[in-house]
Amino acid sequence: MIAVYAASKVGPEGSVLGVDISAGMLKQARDNAITAGISNVRFEVGDVENLGFAPNSFDCIFCGSAFIWMTDLPAALVHWKKLLKPNGQLGLHAFSENAFVTGVVAQSILSKYGVDYQMSKPTGSIEKCNDLLERAGYRNIRIEVDASSAYINIDEAKSSWVSVSHPAPGQSPHPLSKLTPAQLISAQAEYDKELETLNTDKGIVNDMTTFYVYGEK
Repeated sequence: MIAVYAASKVGPEGSVLGVDISAGMLKQARDNAITAGISNVRFEVGDVENLGFAPNSFDCIFCGSAFIWMTDLPAALVHWKKLLKPNGQLGLHAFSENAFVTGVVAQSILSKYGVDYQMSKPTGSIEKCNDLLERAGYRNIRIEVDASSAYINIDEAKSSWVSVSHPAPGQSPHPLSKLTPAQLISAQAEYDKELETLNTDKGIVNDMTTFYVYGEK
């Protein structure tokens, strides 16, 4: 998403590199660039936690919809800072720990079963985002908050119950793997019941608060 947009902003004299660990995602990105008529962007398959570029290679590094998927958030931030030029800019976005009601309710229910389901918790507040960048050595940190919400219907919410096949960013083995099938069934029943208490004639309020986090080398 960000690579094509950035390429449209830097103009023909600038260049953008998009990196993703998924070849399928990069195919979509290349298609998007072609559709947009953007030619000053290229894409590479790679692990952004272990990029092989020389220090001081980039003016800006952006990470969209992906930071929480890093296996080691502090180490990733340090790695990216090395790749930035002096005064280079980092930008990433993260969601509030209260965002996405289905995940929040699932976390609450699963905690009763001894399961710590993290999701957006590591970056889930302004303070946590600021601390991560500060500890990695960034300066001039600023965080913009986009507070928004919408309604989702209860059937959609119930269908979003988590399982061992559901994503668990940064957690391996999957935290639900410790539960028995009977415990999972019981937890899901509690999840459905809690959603019913939150339901209104409009549906269930779904917080989507997003943090846009920036720092400078």
